[in-house]
Amino acid sequence: MNPEESRAVNHAMPTPYTDWLILTWRATRARPAVTTGCSARAVRAYLDSRDLTAVFAPPGYDSR
Repeated sequence: MNPEESRAVNHAMPTPYTDWLILTWRATRARPAVTTGCSARAVRAYLDSRDLTAVFAPPGYDSR
């Protein structure tokens, strides 16, 4: 993760209600995905900070 991505992870403000929307999609068995130009490590750090990592993990996948 480069320094700019690290700063973004620590200071990024989510779009209002996005976490709720993502969790609702998941509850309906939708399979949301992440598409980004950022590194996988930056994405993981951001999802961890929002407690959303498990939503995007494949079924049965333990990423720890």
